[in-house]
Amino acid sequence: MGKQKDKGTRRETAVVRLFQSHGLEAERAQNNAAAKDVNLRVRELRFAVEVKDRQQLALHKTLATVSENWKEEVPAVVWHKTEKPNGGRARPAGPTLIALRLDDFAMLMARLGEKNERLEE
Repeated sequence: MGKQKDKGTRRETAVVRLFQSHGLEAERAQNNAAAKDVNLRVRELRFAVEVKDRQQLALHKTLATVSENWKEEVPAVVWHKTEKPNGGRARPAGPTLIALRLDDFAMLMARLGEKNERLEE
């Protein structure tokens, strides 16, 4: 396995393990899945998660590609920004982020609110 492929596999596995540590149903996607590295299920919702570990990212384009390839799933991008100071080894440059479309985020928050209302009744 090449160096870049190995790095991507490690990052994808770390994302899956993080989701699982919070009780979420997650697994790495098949190697040939276009624009999806992780399958994530939260109740009836399915997420197509693309994982990127790089210095720069065309976030809008990446999220659009996930959305185009996985129309029946909520598209998401996990980005772990890196930097190479003085041309050295890549290292983390801030927190790992997850990006969703605003309308998907609003839908998720509305569903969370519905769940809380039912608990209070």
